[in-house]
Amino acid sequence: MDNSIYSVKNHVINSDVTHGGRTLVVQNIRYPQFTAKAENSIQSRLALIMNRFYRGGALKYSSYASGKLAVKAERSVARGSKPFGAVMNCSVAFCDESYVSVIVDLSGFNGTDSVGQRVSQTWSIDKMSTVPYSHFFKSDFTSKAFIKDKIVELARVHMSDPAFGYYGDCEKLIRKNFSTENFYLVPNGAAFYYDEGTLCDAKFGPSVFVLPFDRIDGVVKVTSSAG
Repeated sequence: MDNSIYSVKNHVINSDVTHGGRTLVVQNIRYPQFTAKAENSIQSRLALIMNRFYRGGALKYSSYASGKLAVKAERSVARGSKPFGAVMNCSVAFCDESYVSVIVDLSGFNGTDSVGQRVSQTWSIDKMSTVPYSHFFKSDFTSKAFIKDKIVELARVHMSDPAFGYYGDCEKLIRKNFSTENFYLVPNGAAFYYDEGTLCDAKFGPSVFVLPFDRIDGVVKVTSSAG
């Protein structure tokens, strides 16, 4: 982030939810606060919008942890299970003079099992709002099939490597579960991801495939300094 137009400060909510001397839910919720480095009205206004968005999301998740999740946890903990968990971690994947991409990793623990999900947003500084897949890529059937083919090519390189843990029908799963919502910008292109447990065991986390823009230039409509 040293060369970005924003400085970022991380805030943390890590207070445990307790009742009757028992810890019910352990929280570890991190969210960013953006500050424009230069005096630019558009950049500053977008910073306010993003700050409101991520702080609001963090408080909403914390409210869920101390409310509905805590109610479920109280019954379970009373029977001897471990405390439940609520984790949210936001990180800035990319930022230039035109776009900001943020990754949000959410995970929950119900005393025995963990479930995780990754979501992402790419913000346009000029539009002062998030922009979808169709802003950057052609979204017709042929173009999406091309993106899937490129992801499959990357997966094949690591298919036999146990460090990635891909299922035997990984290629089929890549095509079936491809989502135009699951992407974000990175310094050398775009990253496409699949939630944990989709292409491999959940213990490996989300599966991420980075496609440089020059490898998919036939379907790219708008790039940035990332490309």
